[in-house]
Amino acid sequence: MSILPRGHLVALLSAALLPASAMAAATCEVIPDSMTEFPASVGKPEYRKELLPAHDVRLTVTVGADGRATEVAVESSEDPEPARRSALLWRYQCQGKQGGVAEWVLHHPAQQCQLNITSKNYNPPRYPPKTFRAGVQGQVLLGLQPQGDRQLARKVYIAKSSGSEALDQAALEAGRKWSFDCSGPVDGTEPAQDVPITFALN
Repeated sequence: MSILPRGHLVALLSAALLPASAMAAATCEVIPDSMTEFPASVGKPEYRKELLPAHDVRLTVTVGADGRATEVAVESSEDPEPARRSALLWRYQCQGKQGGVAEWVLHHPAQQCQLNITSKNYNPPRYPPKTFRAGVQGQVLLGLQPQGDRQLARKVYIAKSSGSEALDQAALEAGRKWSFDCSGPVDGTEPAQDVPITFALN
C-alpha cells in the first residue's frame, strides 16, 4: 500500500471538506452547431419599432452534466430575456463530465430586418381541428431568422414550446410563410426574432 506524503494528504482532505460552490467549476464552451440550429435572438418584433443597433451581450451559463444550461445570467444594454432564452436552447461541452460554467461575450450585429406584418396577417396559424375539439390551448414562442434575397424566414424553430406538438407544428407551418422587410440581402449573421403565437378557444 502506497502512502501519500503529508502535504498531499492534507490537500486532499481539505478539498474533500470544501463545499461544492467553493471548488473551481470546470470551463465549458457552447457547441457552435447548436447556435446554428437556434440562432441568437434579439426579441419579439413590434410593428414600426426601430431596429436594434449592434450591441454585446455578456453571458454566464451554468451547465449541467448533460451539457444543458441550468442557469443563465445576462448583462446587456438591451432586453436580456431573448439572450437568456437562446442560451437555454444551446448545448455545451465541458471539461470532465460534471458540468461547469461557460462565460463569453456574444456580439449582435445591427438588425436589418423587420417582420412584415401583412405577410403574418395573411398567413395566420391554423388551429389544428383535433386539438381544438380536444380543448387544448397554449402559447408557442416561434424563433425566426431571415435569410436570402426573398427575406423569408429560412430558419424557423420553436424557441419555447406550448407543450402540444400539434400547436407547435401549426406555428412552424405559419412561420415558414412569413417574410421580412430588410435593407438588403442578409446572411446567417442577422439576429433572430421571437414571435409569440397564442392558441385560445375564445
